[in-house]
Amino acid sequence: MKKNNMKRITAILFTIVLVISSLTACKSSDSKSTSGAADGKVSGKITVGGWPSGDDAFKAAMAGFNEQYPDVKVELQFTDTTSHHQALQTALAAGSDAPDVAMVEGAYIAQYRDSSALTNLLEEPYNAGELKDDFVAYKWNQTYSADGSRLVAIPWDIGPCSYFYRTDVFKEVGLPTDPDEVAKLMSTWDGVLKVAEAVNIPGKRWLIPDASYLYFELFCNRDYYDKDLNLQIQRDGDLDCLNAVIKMRQNKWDMNVDMWSSEAYAGYAAGTCASVFTGAWFGGFLKTDIDPDGAGHWAVTTLPGL
Repeated sequence: MKKNNMKRITAILFTIVLVISSLTACKSSDSKSTSGAADGKVSGKITVGGWPSGDDAFKAAMAGFNEQYPDVKVELQFTDTTSHHQALQTALAAGSDAPDVAMVEGAYIAQYRDSSALTNLLEEPYNAGELKDDFVAYKWNQTYSADGSRLVAIPWDIGPCSYFYRTDVFKEVGLPTDPDEVAKLMSTWDGVLKVAEAVNIPGKRWLIPDASYLYFELFCNRDYYDKDLNLQIQRDGDLDCLNAVIKMRQNKWDMNVDMWSSEAYAGYAAGTCASVFTGAWFGGFLKTDIDPDGAGHWAVTTLPGL
């Protein structure tokens, strides 16, 4: 098959996943290998594994992919995040039954990047090193093996943390709904507490799932270490943030539940949990899984308290 064809097939499929396995390694016994025919066409079947809403992204890419590679069948194998990672680890260790292409949560990349079961994308015919300048440097560097000799992944996104909030709830209690105005109001911890108090209905409505996330937010979009790898726990305003956490919990302005819990999901959809800060990709979860009927009720802005 032609070299540029192979590079394009990897680019189309792999730039929207974080970690990939080989097109030939770790195949299940009944999976057909993807190969190049004598006429240079790519044919066969490949499987893609991951978790929602990643499947929506792959489905959206399929029309263009199938137009160029009509003889390649793509099978999606998607389940919940925990089950997917557990199954992938088991399959890679066993040397069989892993998907050809696999999503992996960014926090877990260190567990995979030295796996010999994964293809080195720096080699022919992938030549992924040519794509380096198309990606944010820190994210691209996470995909190398520890010794820097192998590249086993292509980044999906950088996942910047953002603040999602219910505009209908904010409007109801007289708060601004414009993203810039909300960001300005909540740029201090006093402002965050003011909003929390405004939206709260004791025992019925809260600002966020868990007040402790406010402190975690200090490290979102940043690093726990400086350039010399010194642990840097202290941040400007960290005591003010911790005091805000304490006050919010004492006043029961947070739900005191995990943001991924069924209680939080129900709160997002019903408007009883008025906001959450998480990766920018969370908008996809809201649209497809959590609050599919919530169009017009949500907006997004920069992180509060910073």
